[in-house]
Amino acid sequence: AYFGENGAVTELTGHFSRASAHAEWADFAPLSPSNKVVSTNAFLRLRTRFQPTESFEGSAYLAVAQGGPDENERLASTSPHFALRREMDYHSLDLGAEGKFTFRQRDSLLLGVDQTRDRHQLMRVLQIDLTSGQETPATLDQGQKVFTRTGAYLQLLAPGGEDLEFTANVRQDHQNVYGSNTSHRVSLVYRFSDAVYGKVVHGTSYKAPSPYQLYGQPLYFMEFQGNPNLGTEGARTSEVEFGWEPSSHVLGKLNAFQNEVDHMIVLIPKGAFIPENAGRQRSSGLEGELRVSAGRQLFHVTASTQRTRDFLSTPFQGEQVQPAASYPRLTAAARWEFRTQARGTLE
Repeated sequence: AYFGENGAVTELTGHFSRASAHAEWADFAPLSPSNKVVSTNAFLRLRTRFQPTESFEGSAYLAVAQGGPDENERLASTSPHFALRREMDYHSLDLGAEGKFTFRQRDSLLLGVDQTRDRHQLMRVLQIDLTSGQETPATLDQGQKVFTRTGAYLQLLAPGGEDLEFTANVRQDHQNVYGSNTSHRVSLVYRFSDAVYGKVVHGTSYKAPSPYQLYGQPLYFMEFQGNPNLGTEGARTSEVEFGWEPSSHVLGKLNAFQNEVDHMIVLIPKGAFIPENAGRQRSSGLEGELRVSAGRQLFHVTASTQRTRDFLSTPFQGEQVQPAASYPRLTAAARWEFRTQARGTLE
């Protein structure tokens, strides 16, 4: 990091990783102990933050990244004489800037823009002869695809006195494949007393399909087949939370929530498993948290109950309603932590 004048800070961050692991239970390959997934990923980011005046601060960043499966990857096939590997990669460029204006002491307005450009070598499957090592294409070469996204966002923070705080956010994104999407979030926080507060939040969001969901190719018969016509999933979330903090050593929270997901991507069997925007999901629940610290000890307890249902549109049976398998009805966890004088931690 470089520290300049007027509070300016410039940081350069980089990361490189290479993963090599056996993947017997990989969901994109046949069940086999011979599966070996090898991939590399790297990124480099330059970011600067500056504050020329007390009422304005800004930041800007530029980042590049690349990665994908390694040529040493080996996945099982339906023949003992051949193995498979995926050939695909990505190169991305991200840049953005934002400025925050502070006025009337605590009010603030945040403006920002960002852009992402990803170039993907779309997935192709190669068949490897285990005797000769020769590689031959097992699927079509889909070439390259460029994904671009440009976004702009705005945040308003407007405290209404000492006990009330209002926040509003809106964001607009335009993507060359998925089109335009608008997201917003509003929250209201009120402090009833020094120890008790309440919060109400409502927001919308979206999730774009991944390049694999759009252009993935099957490794074997009746496996996954990408769908280039996929659209985005949309979500609406509402929350009501009450918090209790009688001292710096005790914190309790109780939160009620409701989530709705439309155009959910689900796998439809059509000769292969093809993803389509054919589902909806409705979820509601209640969760609580209690955190107590005493000297060097910390006690943390959480519990939640929720009900999530998936509404799936199938080709022959119409809409089917079923509980979501990924979300347990009841969950609970307890943790105890002790900090020693030697600055170690026991949990």
